[in-house]
Amino acid sequence: MQKLNSSLTLKNLILHLYIGVYEVEKSQKQEIKADISINFINPPFATTTDNLADTVCYDILAKKIQDFALTKHFNLLENFTYSLFEFLKTQIIFPHTLTVAVTKTPANKSLENSIFTVAEGV
Repeated sequence: MQKLNSSLTLKNLILHLYIGVYEVEKSQKQEIKADISINFINPPFATTTDNLADTVCYDILAKKIQDFALTKHFNLLENFTYSLFEFLKTQIIFPHTLTVAVTKTPANKSLENSIFTVAEGV
């Protein structure tokens, strides 16, 4: 039997959170974007059952991520990305590997954005 690769990707999920080291950053929520890739060890049963209970509901997961982003103030992009990664590991019950990349537009106007990624291998 052929081994299939399957993944679910949430691309450019917009989050508003308190993130930053400097007072000007801490004073208001900032918009960041998250890219999350869930790589299933085996395809979810939903590929054959067509049943939402047999997969990861991306809408529910996106809402949980948005709620998580508001749980505290984060100083660094690295800490938020890793914290989000750890949170997601508790939310996905199917065997998987995970990649989380978070993009922030920095105050430095000569830099379009900054991206930090946390990923695990198979």
